[in-house]
Amino acid sequence: MASAVELRFLVLRKELHKLGFKEPLGLESVPLVEKLCSDLVHMTENWHNAKQEVAKSLKEARNVDTALEPVQTDNRRLVRENNELHLKFEFLHKVQALEKVGSIKSDKIAQLQEKNMEAVNTFFVFCTVKLPAKNSLQV
Repeated sequence: MASAVELRFLVLRKELHKLGFKEPLGLESVPLVEKLCSDLVHMTENWHNAKQEVAKSLKEARNVDTALEPVQTDNRRLVRENNELHLKFEFLHKVQALEKVGSIKSDKIAQLQEKNMEAVNTFFVFCTVKLPAKNSLQV
């Protein structure tokens, strides 16, 4: 009957053979090689898991990009519309400001015309009251 060390040796030898290691193995190296083999298997599994996670993450990123395309298209359209509306608002604001200035100027013109008309009337009254005799001679 094989001892525990020999049994461990045979199990380890089969495992190493499956992994492609055909080099000779001494009984005294069994504990170290078992540990190294266990670490190798564990790290290989971790590497495969990490590789799958990366592939999954890349696929999810592509799906997100695909899902974002309509939103990005809408965003570009909305930004363009917003810019157009902003320009229209600025134009409207300028028109309103000019209309206000124009209204103020129109009021001022009306006031000046009224004042001018009063001056003309005053002058006319002055001329007709002060110069009645001269007007009758010239006619």
